[in-house]
Amino acid sequence: MILINVLAMVAVAAAIVMAMLGAEGPAIDRATMFRDADAALAIARGGELTAIAALRRDLATGPDGDDRTEAWAKVEQRPTPIDGGTFALQVVDAQARFNVNDAAGIGEPQLAAITIALGLDPDIAARIAASIAERGRVRDVADLARAGIDAATLARLRPLVTALPATAPVNVNAAAPSLLAVLVGDPVGGRLLGDRRDHAGRLTALDFAATGLGLPSGAGFTSDHFIVTTTVRQGAATVTLTSLLERRRGPGAVVAIARWIGPPPS
Repeated sequence: MILINVLAMVAVAAAIVMAMLGAEGPAIDRATMFRDADAALAIARGGELTAIAALRRDLATGPDGDDRTEAWAKVEQRPTPIDGGTFALQVVDAQARFNVNDAAGIGEPQLAAITIALGLDPDIAARIAASIAERGRVRDVADLARAGIDAATLARLRPLVTALPATAPVNVNAAAPSLLAVLVGDPVGGRLLGDRRDHAGRLTALDFAATGLGLPSGAGFTSDHFIVTTTVRQGAATVTLTSLLERRRGPGAVVAIARWIGPPPS
């Protein structure tokens, strides 16, 4: 994950515009293209700030759980007409998948369970855990190649794993039913939990008790990492800004710890 500050993003956007100019030819007015790209990036930054404000409010009003019924999820916008173009905003819980960087600690059994459920080589989890313990955290899932994990195996892991820069338990209110089943060690129990979540919009400790299951190690009901994707079209320019937000519960702050022009690496 490469952190790019706003000024750097302007430079990247400018480079994209230049490439577009080369492809489209002299019919496109350069000054207009630069103006549109700059305006689109500024609006996209506003989308990020909207998500930050919503997540900060949620931390103050509902610190004990995070799910799609809450106000932070409702700031999303499908492509919506704005003056000169369109605006779209998406907020995704980044803790919907297992954080491979937790495998070097108490998370190795969870990663091992995931690899077994996928029918992968049983020593993959140990290799990943050893690589992270020896060489530090990975920035994205592709970096697991350094542990000798081939591209085909990484492709099978990606739907269930991610790479976050801090300890990040899986949020059972965001995880796919297949991952829930792995975490609780019970396919039927995982489906039951998924059904209860679909009905109520969230899971609580009472749901686990009702199904005879305990909240598994490495899982919880809250999240502190979110991915915000803002796509803005202004005139002839379209900019997608993706931000990884981290919520810091002590000071009650929400900060962008990584940004990309375009989608995140994984």
